Amino acid sequence: MIACESIPEEDESTRFAGFLLYNEQGWRQAFADHQNYWAWRRDRNESRWQQQERGELDFDTKNMMHTVRLLLSGRSLMKSGQPIVRFSGHQLALLMSIREGKLSFDEIMSVAQEILADCERLKATADLPDICESAQATTLLREITEHWEKRTL
Repeated sequence: MIACESIPEEDESTRFAGFLLYNEQGWRQAFADHQNYWAWRRDRNESRWQQQERGELDFDTKNMMHTVRLLLSGRSLMKSGQPIVRFSGHQLALLMSIREGKLSFDEIMSVAQEILADCERLKATADLPDICESAQATTLLREITEHWEKRTL
């Protein structure tokens, strides 16, 4: 509870009770998170779970789409050293068909296995280090996290 009243200076030492801390960055982040949550609630795809609820699908299509997306990006790393951030063409069509529930679980798993097999074949010729420099990765993760935490609204 917050109660504000004037306290004569001579009474401050005996009547002062409380401590106010204002963390502007924390408040701004909480405010942005709150706005994002309500925007998500307003704009979310209510039909996302309908196929699962009707028993038409027994898997999460969005999760499977992201799984295949990450596999495709990994294969690109093996081929060219660059991840795919924005998909287009056949790959985008594949991801959208997975997301829309047009492929069965077995079909998606078959696609995933093909991509994994490609990655295994590409491993021999990939221009990637055999091991990860964990200290560099940790430093990069910290830098990215600090940058993300300091972002402005």
